[in-house]
Amino acid sequence: MWIAFDGANNMCGHKTGVFARLKAEKCPESEYVHCRSHLLQLACVNACEKLKPIKSLFSAINSLYRLFSTSPKRAHALKEVQEALQDPSLSLVHAGDTKWTSHYQSVKAVVKCLRSIITTLQHLHQDSGNLSSEAGGLLLMFQDKQSITLLFGVKDILEPICRLSAKLQNQSATLYDFPDLLEAALARL
Repeated sequence: MWIAFDGANNMCGHKTGVFARLKAEKCPESEYVHCRSHLLQLACVNACEKLKPIKSLFSAINSLYRLFSTSPKRAHALKEVQEALQDPSLSLVHAGDTKWTSHYQSVKAVVKCLRSIITTLQHLHQDSGNLSSEAGGLLLMFQDKQSITLLFGVKDILEPICRLSAKLQNQSATLYDFPDLLEAALARL
């Protein structure tokens, strides 16, 4: 039997990791394999780090997340604009390196709420408060045609990767399924 974990020492450590304890106490015939979904996330994060425009995009998305998540007042302002524009009421998501599918979820949330985000940033920038320059910088980023094109392009690329990741995490998925799952994801790109 194969057991998949991410590469963290507390999970796959040979002496005190969860896998070592499982093998010693419950499943002596089991073997460790690095989780394919986790490897896929690490590959995506690594690719994003190498491409400066994409790295900047995710940095801006995480700045948006921080701007609205650290202030109930700003979060409420965004929600009010979403309601006024009849945009979906979505919360922004932090794109984390180790959170599987978080990059796709964060891009998808920004795409769906882009009008509301831009409108709210305009209001924050005009209010000339402490965060006026940060809101102005984000406003420039999310009104830039190249940034918007990149945002939608990244969404289209990450969507099949996210689906692949979910299928790889399915308990019934096996390593034998991987080539077919990968081929289906590539066909959607």
